[in-house]
Amino acid sequence: LDLVRPVPIAPLQVVTEVTRPGRRVQLVGASVLCEGEEVVRAQALRIRREEGESERQGFAPAPEPPPDRAPDPVAFDSEMLGGRMFGGDAMEIRLAGGKERWEVPGPAMAWMRLKVPVVAGEETRPVQRAMATADFGNGISSVLDWGRHAAGAPVAAYTDHRQLLARDDLDAVVIASPNHTHASVLHDVLATDLAVMVEKPMCTTIDDCLDVRSRAADRAGLTWVGLEYRFMPTIAVLLEQLATGVCGTTRMVSIREHRFPFLVKVGNWNRFTENTGGTLVEKCCHFFDLMRLVAGYANDTGAGAGALPVRVMASGGQAVNHLDERYDGRIPDILDHAYVIVEFDNGVRGSLDLSMFAEGGRFEQEITVVGDRAKLEASVPGDTVFVGPRDRSGPHPVPASADTDVTYQGFHHGSSFIEHRRFIDCLRSGRAAEVTPDDGLWSVVMGAAAHRSIDERRIVDIAEYGLV
Repeated sequence: LDLVRPVPIAPLQVVTEVTRPGRRVQLVGASVLCEGEEVVRAQALRIRREEGESERQGFAPAPEPPPDRAPDPVAFDSEMLGGRMFGGDAMEIRLAGGKERWEVPGPAMAWMRLKVPVVAGEETRPVQRAMATADFGNGISSVLDWGRHAAGAPVAAYTDHRQLLARDDLDAVVIASPNHTHASVLHDVLATDLAVMVEKPMCTTIDDCLDVRSRAADRAGLTWVGLEYRFMPTIAVLLEQLATGVCGTTRMVSIREHRFPFLVKVGNWNRFTENTGGTLVEKCCHFFDLMRLVAGYANDTGAGAGALPVRVMASGGQAVNHLDERYDGRIPDILDHAYVIVEFDNGVRGSLDLSMFAEGGRFEQEITVVGDRAKLEASVPGDTVFVGPRDRSGPHPVPASADTDVTYQGFHHGSSFIEHRRFIDCLRSGRAAEVTPDDGLWSVVMGAAAHRSIDERRIVDIAEYGLV
């Protein structure tokens, strides 16, 4: 099959011919024409069929796995791969032996089936099923380590982080392992003087966060928490505008995130609260960090260092996402929607509106800050922040362009690149971390309190945690 040129949405003509005749085997061709111009060309062998049974050569169908032992389907993340695709959405693959995870190199066996017809309205023929299986079966027993291959150069790989830490040529460590491993990995990293950036959330529990904060305070190395939403273009400009005092005294901050469900992670670790800390810790620590940062600008001088939360109230649940998934017989227990209200010690109030089954909207995030003089509005994605004075002279647009050094923006709109660059700048210059273990702690505290509020159906006073 040869796609000669783009196929337009227009009337098409199909022309066929026998290009090489034969009694048993023929070569046939077909062309798709648009206004007389060939856009698709195809060739195939036509083989004469005869009645009768052929003898099997040692092949036998594999037994159907019992229902209670059938493996879970391999999960391909369409959002991560750029949208819906045939392999991820039309083909079901279930590993049946050899290895337990698709991404692990090595030999394997798998069940495959087409979930949709190849051509709408037509019954899928066995040969089509066989061809689809052959097409998508080429990655089942892959021996290539994709992570090392993608690096583009020889890199060392370790199965234990302590082997890495034993090297004498390291300057810094970046921890991007599953949430529930952060505390144990940090315990070993913080015993050194290596600079470290740990992905959010810093840890999954308040106790572990307190331990990390204490260990980080007693060492010389830089400790940075990966709360990179601060560095998204529109949010960074919103914070700059807030620092000018344009809003006057900050009174309210509201954040809405309406997005797609959680992405697929290695081993599906992010499907369970015991591994993530809960949705409001795993995902929303970003927003609680922003709330606290914004609330710190509670005066017209623009001087803010982060306010402290005093009360949290929340309502949420799991209504739509992942309810049909099973992992070792377990149903995921992660929330997919919530409302959260946070009161800060300086009188600022913050609210979070989260839905993880709302990917069809214009914006993924909308951030609004209201002071006694003006209102600030930002969106993600976006390239403008709006300043709306109370005298109705606005709103005035303020450009929020992406950094030109960012060549791949990704899901976080270049902020991951900016964060790493600023981390390196601090390391080289000897400056203190811009996002500290204290920031990491409070972002988790607010998420954990929100979960407690939902679970116990009450307002949670932060004083309950005995923090100082």
